[in-house]
Amino acid sequence: MNEKIIKFAVFAALGLNFAWSPSKGQYMQNGAKVTEASMVNYDQFGYDVALSGDGMTLAAGVPYAGLNTSPYTGDGKVFLYQNSSTGFGASSQQIAESDNGTSDTYFGKHLDFSDDGNVLVISAHGYGVMEGVAWVYRKNTAGVYQMEQQLAPTGLIGDGYFSDALDISGDGMTIAIGAPRDDNSVGAVYVYRYQNNTWLPYGNKIVPTNNINFAEFGCSVSLSYDGNTLAIGGDNDDYYKGAVWIYNYNSAWVQSTKIVLSSGNYIGTEVALDSTGTGLIFANRQLFTTTGSFWDYRLVNGTWTNTGQVPFNVESMALHKSGALLVIGISRSNSAEFAVFKKNNGSWSQVGSNYVGTGASGISYNGAYSIALSSNANVIAYGNIDDDQNKGAVWTFVQSSPLAIKLKKITAESSENGNLVRWETASEEKGDIFVVEKSNDGSNFRVLSENIAAKGKPSLYSCRDEHPTEG
Repeated sequence: MNEKIIKFAVFAALGLNFAWSPSKGQYMQNGAKVTEASMVNYDQFGYDVALSGDGMTLAAGVPYAGLNTSPYTGDGKVFLYQNSSTGFGASSQQIAESDNGTSDTYFGKHLDFSDDGNVLVISAHGYGVMEGVAWVYRKNTAGVYQMEQQLAPTGLIGDGYFSDALDISGDGMTIAIGAPRDDNSVGAVYVYRYQNNTWLPYGNKIVPTNNINFAEFGCSVSLSYDGNTLAIGGDNDDYYKGAVWIYNYNSAWVQSTKIVLSSGNYIGTEVALDSTGTGLIFANRQLFTTTGSFWDYRLVNGTWTNTGQVPFNVESMALHKSGALLVIGISRSNSAEFAVFKKNNGSWSQVGSNYVGTGASGISYNGAYSIALSSNANVIAYGNIDDDQNKGAVWTFVQSSPLAIKLKKITAESSENGNLVRWETASEEKGDIFVVEKSNDGSNFRVLSENIAAKGKPSLYSCRDEHPTEG
């Protein structure tokens, strides 16, 4: 359990401070919007965003930095930021594609972190006239990300757009990379595994065998935590109806199922597996409209089964590793907004209202174009590529900490073994534990008890101060 301790009251007469550890709740904006002063019109800062598992490191991609208008390409960059009490401030590192001796490759259009934040994968699908490569960076002991290896496909047919979609497993050992334009847009996916300090192909080049027409198989990819289950979207399959494929690794990648729906278009634009690889969320994003849905599939007795559909305008999405928390960037809402959904008793419901960051400039035609959720569920980041004439910006939100209890009374009584502190709650809306601290000056506190389990209902509690203040 990731517990966040919140101090909510100081009782001067008793010199006590109570703290409450909340259950997962609402989110609030985490500092000002994040951007760079060097951005110019159409750079599209925040085209993709990624967060480390602890929510302490943010990566923002800028694929069109140094824009060339003909052709519409740029010398991409990725900016890294560290979280603090005031949000994500000045960038801690900038990675430019020119560092690798390349240009005009859409560097930074897609990126992803391993859960521990030590490995960062960055796309460059424009490399070699749209053949594409991906770059793997690893954080050194000084906290700096250094280029570790270039990943290039073998057996690519045509301008495959390799790395137009990518995902790294939670354990940081497996990378899946889509090449949706391979073989005249039939599409393909390549998987790599970190072995003996190098990234090597993990199994065969994956191509669909039951696609209908040019599927653009690999337009989206998602791995389970251990990297042995893979979901692949092909949103053009069967003349834009779309489909989702599931593969499992057992000496080779073997197709488990192909999911198609009786209605809807562009199915599989977004796909996301939970950490176990037994829960799947996928969405369709209707181009030039605000209609769409997301679907929930579960592996039940060896069969992928539809357990729900929620109509919603999905532009981007990020699924928590538990499979029970989903954040969605909302498409074409004229402002970059996102929504939080939770799953309870098998059903999805939105938590609160839509969220929108403050300080935006201009209309956001593309909505929250990219979105990321930390593994501890404490931080959400989303990108608005339309902000300030397409310069782009990123907003971050953290879990808010509303007062989760109401105290009815609190007392302290002297006893042979120190002061006995008692308190009674009138209500307990949510939370995990109480922490009780003591202070003589209202500034410096000493812990009396830090692991008193909450009961979730009006209750009596007590702890003992074995070293009471004299006088």
